[in-house]
Amino acid sequence: MGKIAIDKIIRTKRRTFGLRVGSDATLTVRAPLRADIKLIEKIVAEKSAWIAKKQEEALRKGRDVVTYKFEAGELFHYLGQGYPLTIAEHRKTLTLEANHFILPQKYGHKGKEVFVKWYKEKALAYVGKRVDYYSHQMGLSYKSIRISSAKKRWGSCSGKGNLSFSWRLILAAPEIIDYVVIHELAHLKHHNHAKTFWLYVESILPNYKVSKKRLKDNGHLLSI
Repeated sequence: MGKIAIDKIIRTKRRTFGLRVGSDATLTVRAPLRADIKLIEKIVAEKSAWIAKKQEEALRKGRDVVTYKFEAGELFHYLGQGYPLTIAEHRKTLTLEANHFILPQKYGHKGKEVFVKWYKEKALAYVGKRVDYYSHQMGLSYKSIRISSAKKRWGSCSGKGNLSFSWRLILAAPEIIDYVVIHELAHLKHHNHAKTFWLYVESILPNYKVSKKRLKDNGHLLSI
C-alpha cells in the first residue's frame, strides 16, 4: 500500500490525534499543537488500512449519487418509495398522485427548489406526527420541532428540548424515520451515546440496529 496523502492538518490544544475521511475521500488530521510532521505521518501510516477503507467507501458513495435534471421519467423518492416524474403544462403545483410526481412545466428551471419546498412541508407533517406518537409512548416532552436543510445530520436535540430533523429524512422508509425520531427523543433522557442510551433506544425499537445500518450505508442517496 502506498503512502496515504494528508489533505489537511488542523492543530489545536487537544492531546490526541483525530482522523477524518470526508465525503470527497480527503483526509483531515487533527493534531496537538506541537506534534511534528513525522509523528503525524507515523500515526497516518499506522491507520492506513482503515483510511484506505473509508476512502474507498466515500468514492463508492460518490459514484452512487444521482444527479437530477428534473426531467420526465426520473425517479424521486418519498417515504422509501420511488416515483417517476411527469412534466405537465397546465398544473400549478407539484403533486404526488397516481404513483407519479407531477411537476408544472413552468417550474422546470427551478425543479430542485420546488421539490425541496414540497419535501419540507411533508417532513414537518409526517415527522411531527411520529414525534408526537413516540414522545407520548416514551413519556417524554419536547419543546419544539423544526425541519432543517442539514446535510450531515439527520436530527438533533438541544439541551432545551428543541428537536430538528433534516428534510432529506422524508425520502427514507418509515422504519428509518422512526429510528431517527426515537434516537433524538432518547436524547431528552440520555444526553450522550453511552451504553444506557442505546439500551433505552433498543427498549423502544428492538431492531433499531437494522435501520441504523441501512441509514449509514444508504443515507448518501437520500438527496436530490
